[in-house]
Amino acid sequence: GNLSEPPAEWKILDLGQLARFLENPARFLLRERLGILMERKSTPSHDTEAFMLEGLERYRLEQTMVEKALSGRDLRESMPVVRSSGRLPHGIPGECFYERVRQEAESFAERIETLTRKPSLEPLRFRLTRAEVHLSGLIPEVHASGLVRYRYARLRARDHLRTWLYHLALNAFGPEGYPQQSLLLGREESWVYMPLTGARKILERYLDLYMEGLRRPLRFFPESSMKYAHAVMEKGQSEEAALREARQTWNGSEFAAGE
Repeated sequence: GNLSEPPAEWKILDLGQLARFLENPARFLLRERLGILMERKSTPSHDTEAFMLEGLERYRLEQTMVEKALSGRDLRESMPVVRSSGRLPHGIPGECFYERVRQEAESFAERIETLTRKPSLEPLRFRLTRAEVHLSGLIPEVHASGLVRYRYARLRARDHLRTWLYHLALNAFGPEGYPQQSLLLGREESWVYMPLTGARKILERYLDLYMEGLRRPLRFFPESSMKYAHAVMEKGQSEEAALREARQTWNGSEFAAGE
């Protein structure tokens, strides 16, 4: 059976909470509402899964370097600090490694800076009420090129989910003259989300699912679902072939944990 009606405080949420729910509704129900933590110790977190072959330390270093480059810091000055932390190979190999990573991080930061040059538009605040459920949020910076989101890594389903939610809010509540497209950039890929109609109704549907998901586990798994959608829409595969690909993502392999 279903759980009881959630208390009133659950009916006030922001985009971040809605995103955490959609990333894994069953886990959200267990962890957030019931306080049950079920984690396999051998399973990497969402932030580390895609980077285990290269090493988590490299991933963290690269993210830090991109953020420093975006803030105007000279990455050449950071090498002694990184070297003293023990994160670089010794000697000349370490210097070569750092130089290669530095150039790649600066190149990525330049792409972001090109899209986010000042001045940005006014922050977009919004509020949506649906059957006593209140969704509010803030999009702090929208630029002439639209909403720009990025992560210096291989993009995952959760990156698309979060961008999609922000994109819906932008299209549902953006004032006259606001750009209505969104861009999501990864290390080696970029995606454009085009303007759309009916964004408010989609968000309202997600709020309905949110309330339903607080009473019972919903079977939505973004990584497997995205694999299926990609196989059908991009590759033109049959439903049976797409399901096989999605099942591989669900089950995992020796290199990556299953969803």
